[in-house]
Amino acid sequence: MSETLDNVAVENKRPTFLTVLCILSFIAAGISIIMLLLGTVLAGAATAGVAAAENAGAEVESAVGNIWAYLGVAAALIITSLVGVIKMWKLQKSGFYIYTVAAVAGIIVDMVLGAGLNVMGIIFTVAFIVMYGVNLKAMR
Repeated sequence: MSETLDNVAVENKRPTFLTVLCILSFIAAGISIIMLLLGTVLAGAATAGVAAAENAGAEVESAVGNIWAYLGVAAALIITSLVGVIKMWKLQKSGFYIYTVAAVAGIIVDMVLGAGLNVMGIIFTVAFIVMYGVNLKAMR
């Protein structure tokens, strides 16, 4: 009986590499949330400035609207990827797929609404997807 319990404990043990990846992702999500909050404060100031300016053109108003759209979508993607990481932390394979969809969507959103093509962001995103993928065999 003891031998059976030991085998179950070994099967449910999270690999160290997966633990490190999840911790790095938790840190990145925390930093992203802080940056998102800062961006929200700055977008609020920009919105107030545009509202106060009498000569603000349609382009400026559109740009401020794009900032709010970007922040909203970014918040949803950060939360979604965080849910995926939490599921992977719990060794649930569905977390990998949730994380991957959110990460790829983040690249697309950055290209469409953000600053354009961010090569380093793409490299890090793909690297994390691949590294998490290596750990899929440990998840159920």
